[in-house]
Amino acid sequence: MLYLLIVMKSLWRKVKVLKKFFPDSKVNLELRYREALNPLEKLQKESIFLIDNWCSGYEQKNPPIGRDWFFS
Repeated sequence: MLYLLIVMKSLWRKVKVLKKFFPDSKVNLELRYREALNPLEKLQKESIFLIDNWCSGYEQKNPPIGRDWFFS
């Protein structure tokens, strides 16, 4: 239970940071393919690419093991 609380606290900090980049809680994935129009969109575009890279690295380190690999 303590581990879960620590994880939740860590996630909450990350959510608060992401709220600075995505103030309306919407992620415009179109930024992957077009130029940013203002400084906030530039930060959002960089964030999207950082998250994409992290996910790709995670998937390479942890390949799928059957149908429910994400929940294992």
